[in-house]
Amino acid sequence: MKFIPLEEKFSWGEASHMIADLGYLDSILKEGWLAGNSIGELMDMYVDRISGEKAFGFYGRQFPICAGVLDCRKRMPLTVHPDDETAGPRFDFLGKAKLWYVLSAGPKACISYGFSSEVDASQVYPSCLDGSIYSLLNNIPVKAGDSFHILPGTVHCAEDVVLLEICESSPLDFVLCDWGRGETDPDNDSLGLVEALDLIDYKAASKPVPSDPSLLADSDEVAVRKMKLEFPLHVSREDDAFAVYCCVSGKASVQVASEDGITQSEIKPGESILVPAEVEALELVPHTDDTVLLEAYVRKGAAEDEYINPEADEAPEDGEFSQDDENYLD
Repeated sequence: MKFIPLEEKFSWGEASHMIADLGYLDSILKEGWLAGNSIGELMDMYVDRISGEKAFGFYGRQFPICAGVLDCRKRMPLTVHPDDETAGPRFDFLGKAKLWYVLSAGPKACISYGFSSEVDASQVYPSCLDGSIYSLLNNIPVKAGDSFHILPGTVHCAEDVVLLEICESSPLDFVLCDWGRGETDPDNDSLGLVEALDLIDYKAASKPVPSDPSLLADSDEVAVRKMKLEFPLHVSREDDAFAVYCCVSGKASVQVASEDGITQSEIKPGESILVPAEVEALELVPHTDDTVLLEAYVRKGAAEDEYINPEADEAPEDGEFSQDDENYLD
């Protein structure tokens, strides 16, 4: 399933949303007999076939992942995001774990990831208001191919880079500082500085190093694997889970066999494709020697009911209580 990119323009650059299910921003299916339907409409009709029963247990009818390209010509606003446990009760949304993958980098390319040393709210609040917060950040020069798994609570921004962003489907972007552009008002913006102060991780941060270099993000909310395709790859999928494939270099086709023959769709850099949960097998076929894909998926599903004990004895029939039974009613 390929979707029509949705474009947004900002003072710092542009965003091209390839897959988005946010209500105010919904991707439209580009190809096939369901073309023209939004991803929200598709999830309403075919949620079990698209995201799978396991994901439905946690995410319901919202598609769990967004994918897009951010062209950060200028420094983007400094933001932070809550986790699922905070975002759900407070805002009735998902939290926002994310992966940033650097597609290209200019001479001033930099990603700010957390703080260079431990700070507190009394330092962060005034420095966000006057823009001096940048000196407190862990500012890391970057190049194409670098990636950052940004967990909830980590303040972050980017400058002079083009990024592939894969994140949870959430609109919760808490802006801490817009570098004096006057686009946000911290006192009035409901997703602004004041409300974000208790969401921030104030400890010193360093770029996380994954134990598996190919696993760029390894969390229940967003898991992303980097795949260099030198030969066609057969992928068997029997876990009732969707996958999103994003192309970062080269070109590839995703091929699926059905009763009607082989269905295939090509993706090139900056494009993504959604493989629904009902697809049990597919072929990833590289068209160039430098083809690299990112495979994104989620691990969260319905939590087991802690009140149900599968090892408990069968309940007595109606009326069969004894004084030795803890359920005995006096």
